Amino acid sequence: MTKLTLARTIRIVVAAVLVVVIAIILEPFLSHRRPRTAVSQKTEDIPPEKVERQEGVEHLNFKGDRVIQAKAQRHYAGENGRYFLEGDVLIRDLAKEEGEEIVLSGDRVSYDKEWTEAFLEGTAAIQYRGFTFESSAFSYLKDSEILTTDKAVVFSSRKISGKAGRMTYSFREESLRLEEEVELRMTEVTAGDIPFVIQGDVVILQRRKRQGIVEGNAAFSFGRSHGRADVLPFELTADEQYARSFSLRGNARATLVEEGEPTAGSGSDVRPERDISAEEIDLRMFKDLHKIHRVDARNRCVLRVSAAGGETTDVRAGRMRILFNRGGGLREFFGWNSIRLEERGGDPQDERIVTGQSISIEGEKAPWKIKAPEGGEARVDSPASEVTAQRLSLDPRRQFLAAAGDVKVILKHRPGADEMVGFFSNEQPVFGVAQRMRFYGKTGRLQLMENVRMWQSKEMLFADGLIAHRKTGEITGEGHVRALLPRLPKTEGAERENIEIGGERMTYTPEQDRLAFEQACWLESRKVGLKSDRIDVHFRQKTAEIREVDAQGHVTIVEELREGRSERALYHPEEETVVLTGSPTITDKEKGVIEGDKLTFRLGEGRIQVENKDRERSTTVIKS
Repeated sequence: MTKLTLARTIRIVVAAVLVVVIAIILEPFLSHRRPRTAVSQKTEDIPPEKVERQEGVEHLNFKGDRVIQAKAQRHYAGENGRYFLEGDVLIRDLAKEEGEEIVLSGDRVSYDKEWTEAFLEGTAAIQYRGFTFESSAFSYLKDSEILTTDKAVVFSSRKISGKAGRMTYSFREESLRLEEEVELRMTEVTAGDIPFVIQGDVVILQRRKRQGIVEGNAAFSFGRSHGRADVLPFELTADEQYARSFSLRGNARATLVEEGEPTAGSGSDVRPERDISAEEIDLRMFKDLHKIHRVDARNRCVLRVSAAGGETTDVRAGRMRILFNRGGGLREFFGWNSIRLEERGGDPQDERIVTGQSISIEGEKAPWKIKAPEGGEARVDSPASEVTAQRLSLDPRRQFLAAAGDVKVILKHRPGADEMVGFFSNEQPVFGVAQRMRFYGKTGRLQLMENVRMWQSKEMLFADGLIAHRKTGEITGEGHVRALLPRLPKTEGAERENIEIGGERMTYTPEQDRLAFEQACWLESRKVGLKSDRIDVHFRQKTAEIREVDAQGHVTIVEELREGRSERALYHPEEETVVLTGSPTITDKEKGVIEGDKLTFRLGEGRIQVENKDRERSTTVIKS
């Protein structure tokens, strides 16, 4: 055999050996989509010392439905039974199924004799199912089909990107585990999108299930909204384009801020900032937006809403649910299990505390609806008043409060305030009970309905309905209205006397210090009873002390065995006299009928004085 023929034969043998080696390299490294039974290779027939160093390696291998392509600048056998591909290494698994192609690249690939593991080193990258992983080194374990790196790694797809200090990827389970300062980012799909970012010590992503979990220093953010917890489970949409939902578990906190809102002081409608804390918070996103659609919080929930002007609203509850519209505005809010709401502003007089079993708000401009716990009360407490009831409806924007069911009202005394409620003193609180109530804060109008009772000390009002104007002091009542007014005794040590006055309608006019009753009116005291069409009670200035009672129209007065009738009667409690005018008559069961121009009952003395003008002002005194 000539030297030329011998050299050609050696080259053919070496080329054949290289083809076998490349095929063996690629088979265990790239067959990760389904487990395969390892085929024993006759590597012992090709000792490492017989594998020559090859330059410019390029190989195509057909394996069933696969076409495997490998390129490298060099291939050689190293020490300790390891083999190497070096220099611009590129390995492709060209599968027939779309999206299943796998591409590996790096400066060097090494593997052991038994093909149980392989290492990709240098500027290394793996591309699989739309993902690209990049690091300075990767390790692939054949039996478990796991790709790992303990070096800093970055990864990306068209929809997800991120980084970590270490990574493990299971081709068999399609599971990605990231550790050490992990960041997972849902990238922007369009120019207006806001990226959604997840961070933590450990992130595990199950790609088949589109689920993941963050453990240790878990956090999320999108735009100016952000949050944190001990653990953060999450779900992705089917196309991995958006976060579908996520949860904050353990020491959970979230701050939700609407994007695109104007800055404070710009004069525009600035949206509030919402801070939520609880043991657990579940957040669901809109299907096609990185925006919160629903928030569910459980156990020791606290919500703080901060407005641009410095006003804050704190809500505490056992459970909460918040629904947002696509613009980021509040659509609905629900709180359950012993709620407590506190409003604070620049003016302490605007502060308010609301308590109850549950609260619901159906829109940013809708009223707050508060329900009492079973056997308990819902309450609204402010510096000006306190209201309890079974049901409350509060509209802060309109400064409106409605209450129903066993309503109790306290109108508090505020030092220095000029506000009054009817003839009641502004130096003491005023109390009220009813079945229903409405309060209009802008006008100071308080309306009580059904079985109404209002009182201060010994002064009381009863009616089917009462309306009090705190700013003007005017008060009106309808339906069986009656007032209970104490009268101080003339002599020291005497018993205090109550005077009751009533009618179908009542009006208190503060400018005149007058309490007027109309229709079927009456007055009762310990010594006298009176009925008339109208009764006006005149008070001493700015007090509930009666100066005079003026009864008009079909007056009837009863005093012991006497009954008087007239068109008008003036009752002076201090002097204990009742003066009848307008064709007055007295019927005495013992002395008959007495007539005169003016009849005066002297209650303290038990006598009646009769005066007549046409008889030269003659006076007749009738004693009991």
